[in-house]
Amino acid sequence: MGTYIGFGALALVIGIVLFLGSRRKKALRQLASTINFSFSGEFTDEDDELLKSLSHLALFRQTRSQGAWSVMTRAEEGLSVTIMEHRISSGNSGKPSSVSEQTVIVFQSDLLRLPTFTLRRQDLGANISTALGYRDFNFETHPTFSKQFHLHGSDEDAIRRVFTDEVLTYYENHTDLVTDGSGDSLMICRLGKTVAVKNIEAFLEQGYEIFSLFKER
Repeated sequence: MGTYIGFGALALVIGIVLFLGSRRKKALRQLASTINFSFSGEFTDEDDELLKSLSHLALFRQTRSQGAWSVMTRAEEGLSVTIMEHRISSGNSGKPSSVSEQTVIVFQSDLLRLPTFTLRRQDLGANISTALGYRDFNFETHPTFSKQFHLHGSDEDAIRRVFTDEVLTYYENHTDLVTDGSGDSLMICRLGKTVAVKNIEAFLEQGYEIFSLFKER
């Protein structure tokens, strides 16, 4: 009897998860129409190619199992914007030990000419990055930023030029943001957090603010 109850409870949980996922996807589709984005609800070969094309950004490097769905895209003059639901799974033998899901925005534009960098909160990135031998770039003029974030990349001088006083101050006031940059691409998310559908427009507006901070003047 206990086994049947256990299976029943599991089936109920799975059913609720699927229902909530379907409802969110429907709401995202409606949002995409409202803000003039195209929408792809299921993971497709095109989405797989999208992730591969973004592998120069740390979040999308093909060292872990990952997927994307509910992908919204819009091309503006000289700017491509992508919003997606993104999942990273890590583990061995096909059994993930951890799963991280986040709502991600990617900007791609010729107005971005960024050195390759990765910005994580200290509690998210410091231990892993240090273990991999990445040195944290600190700023004497902004000790608060240096305490809050772990910033690293291959070209320290170029990264320091990109992280102006304005950029550093912005992140001091928005400590929940994760950001990767490389070339013409800029990724923004809150790692491990999906944004409520009703808040995605505000998150997109914040993304444009960050894009403006990093684009060439």
